[in-house]
Amino acid sequence: MADRGGLLTAGDALDAFPTLRFNLDVKAAAAAMPLGRIVAPHADRVLLTSFSDRRRREAVAASRAAGGVPATSGGKATVARCLAAARVGSVSLLQRALSAVDALQVPECVGAVRVVTRSLVRTVHAAGAEVHVWTVNEPEAMRRLLDLGVDGLVTDRADVALALVAARMV
Repeated sequence: MADRGGLLTAGDALDAFPTLRFNLDVKAAAAAMPLGRIVAPHADRVLLTSFSDRRRREAVAASRAAGGVPATSGGKATVARCLAAARVGSVSLLQRALSAVDALQVPECVGAVRVVTRSLVRTVHAAGAEVHVWTVNEPEAMRRLLDLGVDGLVTDRADVALALVAARMV
């Protein structure tokens, strides 16, 4: 690992923590191809995502070209298609919208509109994908979402989430 003043690159982090799973968000177009190549040897424990479906597809394609097949979740356009299909209760439309992704990653609410409901979770699961909710930092919200059956929580409070999940397994 090169000395970068305590900063890790994605490659450094993947190498340094070989048992951890990573959810990597491609924020910049210029990062898509390099990140995809970096992820390839670790693809079995990486989910690539981006608000941009184009950036996500580029990163996934670069990873596949380098021999890796990471999990992925959709960008804004994919999420919009999924939410519309789930709202009308069409598993077949939802399966089409989710055909290139493994998870639907969404906020619990957008303004006053609740995105994550028991029905959404059930419909996404029926279509063969997971539901991950971001960014969930409050224990009560974590409990409520886990009770709905979500598969993942994106949080700034991993300590709280891990303790909560461990207590539920007893």
